[in-house]
Amino acid sequence: PTRGTATDIASRVEDIVGARPEAPKLTDQFTQLRQQLGIEPLETELANIQSEIDRIKTETLVASQREEGRLVSTRQIGRRQTELERQANQDIALLSVQQSAIARRLDNKLNTLQSVMTLTQQDYNNAANIYQNEFSRRLQMYNLISGEQIREQSEAAANLTTIFNI
Repeated sequence: PTRGTATDIASRVEDIVGARPEAPKLTDQFTQLRQQLGIEPLETELANIQSEIDRIKTETLVASQREEGRLVSTRQIGRRQTELERQANQDIALLSVQQSAIARRLDNKLNTLQSVMTLTQQDYNNAANIYQNEFSRRLQMYNLISGEQIREQSEAAANLTTIFNI
């Protein structure tokens, strides 16, 4: 047999070894896993709670300043401001507890997502390495066999030439 081009040899070896593993589409997988794990709704809920905390702080500040402008005793203004701040602090504390619980759930899901993405990449790298090693081994074997056939053909041609020349 003739020695074929490198592409022919690679094609023959690939027929024996099988197709190269397909690289994972990590961006698509990332998006899909985010959706499956429900990460976006948690992020939205976290942002909503922070917005509510900011709203309470702003409303408390505005109400406290409004109290200062009233025509009542300083003591009464102070009591009203203290009551507004106490209520705001209580509301913020409850929201902060919710915020912490959601943040922990979100953190766990993000860690899971990171682990899956890392393992997927490692799976691909492992499959690609196995494929490459097997491909190289088969290619070397093919080249050895092909080289041996060429050597045998050359020896046979030399023997024939010798016989014809005698």
